[in-house]
Amino acid sequence: MKTAKQHGFTLLELMIVIAIISILAAVALASYQTYIIKAQMTEAMELLGGIKLTVSEFHSSRGSWPIDNGAAGIAINATEIHGKYVQQVEVGKDLDGSALPGAITATMRSTGVAAVLRGKKVTLRPVPPTGVSYVWSCASDVEAKYLPSVCRP
Repeated sequence: MKTAKQHGFTLLELMIVIAIISILAAVALASYQTYIIKAQMTEAMELLGGIKLTVSEFHSSRGSWPIDNGAAGIAINATEIHGKYVQQVEVGKDLDGSALPGAITATMRSTGVAAVLRGKKVTLRPVPPTGVSYVWSCASDVEAKYLPSVCRP
């Protein structure tokens, strides 16, 4: 008598495939979340970059750094400069809120952003000019892995 050969996968083979897919999905999800956080930080850096030009021009023409938004010639109310993830951008304040002429600080929103960014700040500080170019240092209370490369220590 002839016996029929069975085709298909064993339960063990299926469990191994499911485990491998689960591991790949976990890695992909973590990478995707990091990507989203970096994209949200990019908005802050874009807003800072636009104002950096204005602050540099102020210093170039007057020889001193502006002390606030009004002096820099931008929106006096810091909350008028905002984005989808950025609550406000303020000139003349350092990361800790203290006065620092020329510094530009972006504050992230407290809702609608990744949890690790809620209420966090990123600041561009002017370095005294040497020659014709301006140099800016970056400081933030956000984990370095989420910052753009120009802002990492």
